[in-house]
Amino acid sequence: MVGNQPVYFLGLFLGVWLNIDDALSLFPAKFQGGRLVVFFIAFSQLFNVSTGVNGLIIANSKYYRFDLYSNFMLLCFTLFTNFIFIPSTSPLAAYDIVGINGAAFATLLSVFFFNTIKMMFMYWKMGIQPFSIKTLYTVFLLSIIYYLSFYIPVTENVYFNFLWRSFCVLLLFIPAMYLLNLSKDINQVILDITKKIIK
Repeated sequence: MVGNQPVYFLGLFLGVWLNIDDALSLFPAKFQGGRLVVFFIAFSQLFNVSTGVNGLIIANSKYYRFDLYSNFMLLCFTLFTNFIFIPSTSPLAAYDIVGINGAAFATLLSVFFFNTIKMMFMYWKMGIQPFSIKTLYTVFLLSIIYYLSFYIPVTENVYFNFLWRSFCVLLLFIPAMYLLNLSKDINQVILDITKKIIK
C-alpha cells in the first residue's frame, strides 16, 4: 500500500527531476554532467524507501537469517555491477554509463536487486508485499503531471523557474492525490488544515 514515505518521495523525486537542469546550472561546469547520477541515485532511494520496510520485517521474524544471506548477495552483486559498468569498456558506454555514471547505475541495479529479492521472499513466506493498485495509480498520476510540466512557461531566471515549476507541480499533485484518495495521510492533513481555516 502507498504509505507516507513512498508518496512523499515520489513527489520529491518528481520535483527534483523537473528542476534538475536549472539546479545543475548553478554549479561549476565540472558538476553539470551529473544529470544521470542524480536520476539513478534518486530512483534507487525511491525504490528503497518504497520497499525498505521488508528488511525490518524479515530481521524481526523467524526468517532473520535470510537478512544476512541477502546482504551477502547484495555485496557480491554490487561488486559485480561496479566491475561491469564503471570501466570505459562498460556495455552501456554509448549511453555515457561509465565512470561515476556507471557507479550510480550499478547502485540502482544493486538496490533494485536487493529489495526485489527481499520483497519476493516476503511474499513467498508471509504472503505480504508493499504495493497495491493505488501504487500504480500514483505512478500513473505522476507520469501525467510530468508530461503536463513541459507546458509550464518558464523564464531565464533559474531561481524563479525552480519555485514556479515546483508550485505548479504541487498545485496539480496534492489536489489529485486528495480527490483520488491515494494517500490517507495526505487526505487527513488536508482535512485538518481545512477545518482550521473554516474555524
